[in-house]
Amino acid sequence: MKQLQYYNGLGIVTPRTEKNYHGYEMQSIYGVPIPSEGINLKNNPLYGKQIIDLRDNVIKHNDRINQYIQNYKQKGGGVILELDDEEIKRYLLGGYNVEEY
Repeated sequence: MKQLQYYNGLGIVTPRTEKNYHGYEMQSIYGVPIPSEGINLKNNPLYGKQIIDLRDNVIKHNDRINQYIQNYKQKGGGVILELDDEEIKRYLLGGYNVEEY
């Protein structure tokens, strides 16, 4: 979790931190209210916590993603998925190479 947080930053986030970017003072970050004194992301790595939450509550419960991960691990790169015709069209339009297996 710390490696993810290092990438995202370990500073102190205050409501004014990204005012120039957003055009307003932020009320929250990653769903957590920001007090006027700010949140020290080194002591409270919110970004890393959010990624862990997504992994545990979204990715682990998505059969398609889990099928992809298992096939990727077993095949060492290529991915085998069971796709219906509409899914095949979407992947082809997205620039993916789809082959029958």
